[in-house]
Amino acid sequence: MDGAGYALECRLVQHLGFGAERILLGQVVAASMDREAVEADDPLAYLRLFTFLENGTYGVIEKGRRFREKSDLGVDSLSI
Repeated sequence: MDGAGYALECRLVQHLGFGAERILLGQVVAASMDREAVEADDPLAYLRLFTFLENGTYGVIEKGRRFREKSDLGVDSLSI
């Protein structure tokens, strides 16, 4: 993906099928990252992370969020 700031080269380890869905599991064999990303205070803010959605469609991830520990209600929630 142009402008991503990083590249991963992977070897296919396993191909799983669940109905119409497919999951590809791979092992990273080589990785590279732009110098600007390595030197950035927040490399994740610099990089254009993306994910496969469906039918050759990819989405860019603009912000990362972490799950908090179980809340007082006993339910996992997103910290925003």
